Amino acid sequence: MTKKEKMRNLLCAGLNEVISQGFIKLEGEEDVNGNISVDLFGKKSQVIWHSIGYAEVRISVWWGMKETCKSNNFESTRPLNKKLSDAVDVCCSAWLERRNGFWLQGKAGDYIFDTYCAKHAEFDLKNLPDVIPNGYSKEGKFYF
Repeated sequence: MTKKEKMRNLLCAGLNEVISQGFIKLEGEEDVNGNISVDLFGKKSQVIWHSIGYAEVRISVWWGMKETCKSNNFESTRPLNKKLSDAVDVCCSAWLERRNGFWLQGKAGDYIFDTYCAKHAEFDLKNLPDVIPNGYSKEGKFYF
């Protein structure tokens, strides 16, 4: 699997946390925005979500956050650090479809965006277990 394909697993793990804690309802179309700190696969992480219209939600995961990680209240998809290696091990984003069904848009590594993976984190990322989505599909149609 490619790094971006593994990032889709990471996004699913983060989205599962957000859904299980009741922050996003799949069947809803209301605007939702927020962030939570969670442990994903043994690493301090931040999951950020932001409505982008048409009942779609942008999901971002910052995995392996460092103490020096800078944010603007977790509004952006990536940390504000000039050197991302000073902020996180991995960051990535995708869009969640909720109007016509429930899925992360794209297939495999397609349409995973604002990605970063530190060299030292590649092994950990590539060895993540397969994540089973909680009420949505891991892949699906991309709307442009």
